[in-house]
Amino acid sequence: MRSLWRLAIVVFGLTSSGPAAANGIPVYVHDGFYARLGVGPGYVLGTNEPERGSGKADVSGLALSTELAFGGTLAPGLVIGGGSFSMVVPSPTYSPEGGGDVDVGTHHVSGIGPFVDYYFDPRQGAHVQAALLLSGIYVQQKDQLESATGFGFGAMIGGGYEVWIGHEWSIGPLLRLAFYNDAIEGDDSGGKATLRMFVPSLLIGATYH
Repeated sequence: MRSLWRLAIVVFGLTSSGPAAANGIPVYVHDGFYARLGVGPGYVLGTNEPERGSGKADVSGLALSTELAFGGTLAPGLVIGGGSFSMVVPSPTYSPEGGGDVDVGTHHVSGIGPFVDYYFDPRQGAHVQAALLLSGIYVQQKDQLESATGFGFGAMIGGGYEVWIGHEWSIGPLLRLAFYNDAIEGDDSGGKATLRMFVPSLLIGATYH
């Protein structure tokens, strides 16, 4: 009888500990509190269109994209929260329709708003994300070109894959496409324009989840 009890206890222990304990490999799960920090290169493709007159220009340049997001898990694999999905463009180039490229001052672009991030399998790393953004921009003065500020809206979609490096931590690449639409105004002249930018980026993200 004692042997039967011992066998039952052993079987119960194996089944209750799950596959992680059975094969010695830990199984982690994306759940609870969520925090992500990401950074990586991007490239700007956009247009700058003055409110009055001609002078529409194509906008391009390398960018440094960042991501800082916090949230919580509402359902298996589903995260909702708020975050910053921003970038810095150190030396953008404006190419007017009439020709002649112009190097403009550094663009600092901030995009903040609610986001959703979904893991297809909470135990694995494949995920997709999206966000709606309130956007703000500051264009630094350069040579004879004045500084400018503006506000608008934007959006972000992305996806990536993470690998576990600890009980709560994972890391991996994140491919992101952000859009910013800002109404800007020269700080001295008051000249107005609409700046629209699409920014594909490849970030490396570290996630606590």
